Amino acid sequence: MIGLLARKPRATSSLPQSKSYMRKPIAVFILALTGFLAGCGAKDLSRDDAARLIEDAPALSQLKSYVRAAAGYQDVVAQQGLWAVENNTRSLSEPLGKELRQVEGDVLYLRSPVGVKVTVTGMSESPRGQNMKDVQFTWTHDGLPRLVRRIANEGGSGDAVLRLYDDGWRVESLVTFHSDAPLALSTGELAEQEADIKARAAQRAAELAKMAALWTPTTVVKTFVNEVGQGWRKTEITDSAVIFHTAPDPSGPWTREATYWYGLIGSLQRGYDGSYTGTFQLWNPAGRVKYATISFSLNYNSRTMSLDDFIRTKNEIGGAIDAARVAWRARFPDAVDEGIARERHWKAYYEQFDLQGAPLN
Repeated sequence: MIGLLARKPRATSSLPQSKSYMRKPIAVFILALTGFLAGCGAKDLSRDDAARLIEDAPALSQLKSYVRAAAGYQDVVAQQGLWAVENNTRSLSEPLGKELRQVEGDVLYLRSPVGVKVTVTGMSESPRGQNMKDVQFTWTHDGLPRLVRRIANEGGSGDAVLRLYDDGWRVESLVTFHSDAPLALSTGELAEQEADIKARAAQRAAELAKMAALWTPTTVVKTFVNEVGQGWRKTEITDSAVIFHTAPDPSGPWTREATYWYGLIGSLQRGYDGSYTGTFQLWNPAGRVKYATISFSLNYNSRTMSLDDFIRTKNEIGGAIDAARVAWRARFPDAVDEGIARERHWKAYYEQFDLQGAPLN
């Protein structure tokens, strides 16, 4: 009995030793887990987290209100009839005006802000200091309107510096760069754009065909042949334009010198000597009116014409031109705006004729 009682303390003393042995690996595991969680916590910065911080940065918000236009966007806009030109002023057409509020050079200001999507392309520890990251990224607009996408560049790239504060990472500095590459359109978008271009071309052809009646001569009202300088001039006064021809002698051959459409002759003034001087409007692609001076006069040659005949002929030529011009403008009042042909007509004229009235094709 005494021997059995003496062995009990040794048996019970082994239990505390076993508990002490098991506590060590549990403590080591807890410390390791705590260190792992700390590494994935506030001090850790993933690319996705960095992208979200950059997207929310106030410095990036300005990109949401405008886009840079692709090179040659004016031609694309014109092909699709998205410019509205009236009274020498170019403005946005109604469809494009619903997406843009203003255009300044190659900057297109959106009527409604869009999103900006950031993709981080690289991160590294910053040499600027501890707890700082240098981040490189690309950015694109997200949700651009349908027509703006056709004329916009694709976005750009940027650099950012992020700093770790006590409450987490913040964007310390940020700079963005714009790409010169046009936005890539989908197959469906390209097909839709091509369809719009073809529709606009057909519409424009129909408009030109209708307006051709304004400047296509159908009747020669009067013809004058007179000596001028070292040669001869034939003046054909038609129902829509005055056409000048020159030749070395009155028998020809005649070479057309210039054609002046009555719709572009804003005014004619008769001089004291019977000659007429007028203003002729030239088309300027920038939308401004440019004027050239035209003069219907003769050189007096006493060998071929008496002074009375000379004065009478000048009066006849100038008077006939002015009468035909007035008659044309009375026939087509819709093509005249306060004495000046509307731009949609004289721009169309210069799409088919050069400054001297010669056909372009």
